[in-house]
Amino acid sequence: MHSYQQLVAENDIDGEVLEVLEEDDLKRLGIKSLGHRCVASRVKQQRALLTPARKAIRDRALEIRDCGAAVQVVYLEGNQALQAAERLLKA
Repeated sequence: MHSYQQLVAENDIDGEVLEVLEEDDLKRLGIKSLGHRCVASRVKQQRALLTPARKAIRDRALEIRDCGAAVQVVYLEGNQALQAAERLLKA
């Protein structure tokens, strides 16, 4: 595939923009090759299929991170309680 990096940069095209581009948009951008437009269309379709999976993975990662933070808080609180109990026993 030809390098369309400059074209993409000049037109601020990212993954979200790619998802809404239609074949006419690609033609207006100067992508003359039918094959290249087909590849762009296939990438668009694949991104659409992956988006829900990516969201689910991101949500799960956030849940895991939040659980990890909660475990750290409980550990710290438990550790502080243990230290306080040890101080009381020494007194």
